[in-house]
Amino acid sequence: MKKNLPFLETVIGDLKIFSVLDMGFFGIFAMSEELHSHCYYELLFPINEGIFVEMVRGERILLEMNEFCLVPPDAYHSVHKVNGNSKKLAIRFCCEKLPKELSSVFESFDNCISRVGREPYSFEDEKLYSLVLLLYQEIQQEHIFADEYIKSIMAQIYIRLVRCMEKATVAQQNNYQPDEKKQRICWIENYFELYFDKPITEDHMAKEMNLSKRQVSRVLRESFGSSFRQILIEKRLHRAAQLLLSTNLPIDKIAETVGYSSISGFYFSFSQKFGISAGEYRKKFFNI
Repeated sequence: MKKNLPFLETVIGDLKIFSVLDMGFFGIFAMSEELHSHCYYELLFPINEGIFVEMVRGERILLEMNEFCLVPPDAYHSVHKVNGNSKKLAIRFCCEKLPKELSSVFESFDNCISRVGREPYSFEDEKLYSLVLLLYQEIQQEHIFADEYIKSIMAQIYIRLVRCMEKATVAQQNNYQPDEKKQRICWIENYFELYFDKPITEDHMAKEMNLSKRQVSRVLRESFGSSFRQILIEKRLHRAAQLLLSTNLPIDKIAETVGYSSISGFYFSFSQKFGISAGEYRKKFFNI
């Protein structure tokens, strides 16, 4: 299997697409079960069993065979197994326009995928899914001209993606309708993402939102089902867990990096959350 796949470049007319393939085999976070967002589009496909994509408000999109999900940039989501055998293939991509005056592929492609809006959106298309399975099989082999064949399959996948989306109804393509509640949730998510390692309080957030502390508390409970402190601790501990597995930083330095001023407070919170100490967590899962 090709374990170190490079960035793939796909060129169709004046459209250049940069892709990275992630089959979800590597590391403890293979299914991306923690809530996250990213600056690129992501196509998610179940390979042998179903998977589901969960949004920040607890909504779930169940993906079975022949189905896939397009996650737009900055959409907070997580990916989970339906059962222990579930595998996924994720295609992460972004695109740019090449200086070719006589082609308008970029504009058509960009207009099409931008219709998804701000929320993950699921489709069903047997032909596209067949291409993805072919890609999945080719990645695992060392056939002659494999790289060239993978690039040709990728081009077909993106063309089929656009055709599939064009068939979707106008209502489906415009399923996102911006409203005050969703904008507020997005703002809160970004606030925690930017400042979780700082000594922030609910008062700070209330001031930024021009709301009272009581109003902020109600908004967090209604939208996230948690208090300010619970959300902040969750964000800090999940970031700490990632650093424990991806770096050799000392544990006290990790605690400081994620916003803890007290190492004993960090140890206590981590053990409560994960059931084992930070040191045991690193020994158990590091380099898996």
